Amino acid sequence: MVDECESEGWLNIKRKPNRVEFQSSKILYNSWKDYVYARINIMNSDERNEWISMFTLYKYLKKNKQNSVKSVDIDK
Repeated sequence: MVDECESEGWLNIKRKPNRVEFQSSKILYNSWKDYVYARINIMNSDERNEWISMFTLYKYLKKNKQNSVKSVDIDK
């Protein structure tokens, strides 16, 4: 799958011994961004609230990644 995405120009991949780095291409990024904006425009308020909750959780986990977040901390 990764090879297919790379051959289509959706992923930029740098392969090194014992290491692989990847980044989405501008095409993939812009396509995904367009999809998200279109999806936001057609979703109802319940769906929008679920997306906001999921994004809030993602930001919390990313911010606290180094602090070893436990599942009990999330429900506070």
